[in-house]
Amino acid sequence: MRSNYGSCVFMMRRNEKFILYLLLYVDDILMASSDRQEIQKLKKKLNDEFEMMDLGNAKRIFGMDGYLRKVVERF
Repeated sequence: MRSNYGSCVFMMRRNEKFILYLLLYVDDILMASSDRQEIQKLKKKLNDEFEMMDLGNAKRIFGMDGYLRKVVERF
C-alpha cells in the first residue's frame, strides 16, 4: 500500500497493523520492520524478480548520518 505521506513510501499491513515499511529512492531501497522475517521474505520476493545487491544494515540514509547524529546528541 502506498503511503499518503510520500509517493516513495510503501507499507505492508497485516491484521490492521503495519508490519513493514519500504522506502524507495531511484535505485535504493530501505526496509524497516520489527520482524526480521518479514524483511527477509520481501527481499527474497524482490530478488526473484530483480537483480539486487543487499548492502546490509543502513549506515547512511540520503547522506544524513552526520545530521541525524547531531540531532540525537542535542536531544
